[in-house]
Amino acid sequence: MKFKGFLNEAKSLKSSMIGFGIDRSKVKRLQTYVGSWLKRYKISHDPVKNPHVSIAQIPDEFDKDELVRKVNQVKKSITFNPKEIHIFRGEFKDWIVIEYKSNMKFIDAFYEISKDYPVKWFGSIRPHVSLFSVDKGAIDDKFWHEMLYSMPPLPKISAEKVELWNSQFNIEYYKK
Repeated sequence: MKFKGFLNEAKSLKSSMIGFGIDRSKVKRLQTYVGSWLKRYKISHDPVKNPHVSIAQIPDEFDKDELVRKVNQVKKSITFNPKEIHIFRGEFKDWIVIEYKSNMKFIDAFYEISKDYPVKWFGSIRPHVSLFSVDKGAIDDKFWHEMLYSMPPLPKISAEKVELWNSQFNIEYYKK
């Protein structure tokens, strides 16, 4: 059947993510500032269009309705206090992120999801909002320290909604 792949995609998701959607305006000033430095120094970069705080990445395939039920169980009354701006070194790209202080509500949300689903573990629980992806190794220490010198204050954020993302980084479902 020609449409079988579409029907299966509508019923299940593989490599999904559950996270907290945030108000983009909270990080816009900082994203503009960092972006201007990247542009001025001709560092290739891609801005993150839908800033969010990832709770858990789920690599396996599960029924979409099951994942939606889990999203509906996650409480969103969480505020995050900034810790620092940081570079997360990835396998293929580096990410410029605002790292936030962990809090028990966030940790509880992570463990609530991980008790029902296999989740990717990165060695520690570090809530963060990604601002840009850049080529691996594109940012050196000198550039980084110069940029940090006059950076605007890091924003405090609150979870606006809980989101379910698919493997193409599109939002499949959200709960306000």
